[in-house]
Amino acid sequence: MVLGALWLLPGALCVATAFAVLHVDAVGNAGNVGKDATIGLAVGAGGALLTVIALWLCLRRGPLSVHGSGRGGRIAHALCTCWLLGYAAAGDWLLTGLLDGRSPYEAAPAAEAAVLLSLAVAPAAWCARWFAVRARRRLVAGRGLDEFAAGVRPLFAGVVTAYLCGLAALVPAARLTVPGSPPAAAPLSTAEAAVVALCGLLFLARLLAVHGFHRAALSGVAVACAVQAAALAMAAAARLPGAAPLGAPVARLTAAQGAAAVPVAACGAAALALLIHAFGVLCRASAHGALGARTTRTASATRITRTAANRAP
Repeated sequence: MVLGALWLLPGALCVATAFAVLHVDAVGNAGNVGKDATIGLAVGAGGALLTVIALWLCLRRGPLSVHGSGRGGRIAHALCTCWLLGYAAAGDWLLTGLLDGRSPYEAAPAAEAAVLLSLAVAPAAWCARWFAVRARRRLVAGRGLDEFAAGVRPLFAGVVTAYLCGLAALVPAARLTVPGSPPAAAPLSTAEAAVVALCGLLFLARLLAVHGFHRAALSGVAVACAVQAAALAMAAAARLPGAAPLGAPVARLTAAQGAAAVPVAACGAAALALLIHAFGVLCRASAHGALGARTTRTASATRITRTAANRAP
C-alpha cells in the first residue's frame, strides 16, 4: 500500500508543479510580469526537486530497485538517463536552432514530456512487480527449464503490452494537464511519440538492470544518447565553412518529419533492440534471482539423473 502510493508520488508532484507554474505564468501575463516570473521559477525549481526526490525513492525501493551493479555502472547509467531527459526537455529546440538559426523555446512540449515521464513511473513499477511475482510463481510450480520459459514468454509479452497501453492512456492525461498541448483526442504527435519511445526504453533498461543484466541496460541507453549526440554534432559541424554536407542527413530528416524524429529514431531503435534481447534473457530461470539459480541447478541435476537411469542396464 505504501509502495503503491510512492509510485504515484512523482506523477502527482510533477502535475501539481506544472499546474502551479502555468497558473503563475497566466497571472503574470495580466499583471506584474517580473515578480510572477520569479515566483514561477521558484515554484518550478522546488517542484522539480521534490519530483526528483520522489523518483529517487521509487528507484531505491520496490520492484524498480537495482542491486549488484558497480559504482561506475550506476554513474554511467545515471549520466545517460540525465542526457536523455535533458534532450527531451531541450534537444529539439537546440537541434532546430543549429539547423535553422535562432528559434523561440516553447515550454509546453517540455512540460508535457516531464508530466508523461513522471506519470509513467507508476505503470512501470506495477508492471515490473507483476512480472517478477508471476515469473517466480512459475519457478516454484515448474518442472523444467523449457516449461518455465514457455510459460514466461507470454507473461513478458503481456507486461510489455500492458505498459504500452498504460502509456497510451497517460498521453491524454498529460495533454489535459499542460495548456498548449494538442487536444486530448488528437493523433499522437511526433514529439509525443519521442517521449513514449523514451519511456519504453527506460522501462526495458530498468527491467533488465533489476534482473541483473546491467551491461545490456547501459548499452541500450548509451546507444540512444550516442545517436542524439551525433545528430547535434552533425548539425553543429554543418555551420562551419564548407561543412554543410555534414548536416544534410539530419536536415532532410527534420524537414520531413520534424526535429522530434531524431529522438524517435534513437530511442525507438534502442528500445526495440532491448526488447528483443530482454525477450531472450528474461525468460530464463537464471534471470529471476537465487531461486532461479536453484531451480536451474535442480532441473539440470534431474536431467542428469534421468539420463543415467535410462542408460543403466
